[in-house]
Amino acid sequence: MAYVFIVANCWNCGKELVCNPLTVPSHDNTPICRDCVREVNLIRKARGFPQFVVPADAYEAAETN
Repeated sequence: MAYVFIVANCWNCGKELVCNPLTVPSHDNTPICRDCVREVNLIRKARGFPQFVVPADAYEAAETN
């Protein structure tokens, strides 16, 4: 069994993160960290907009086939 993950910097804050390249939220193929997604979701909720759904495995290694 093999796993794959990427190490990248968050599109918004620049913080380094490890994530699943298939499910992590991103902007122009640049991942967005969990903290930034939470912050945006708080703002969206306060304004009555739907929140972004983050898959449970977004910040974990992905199993390869």
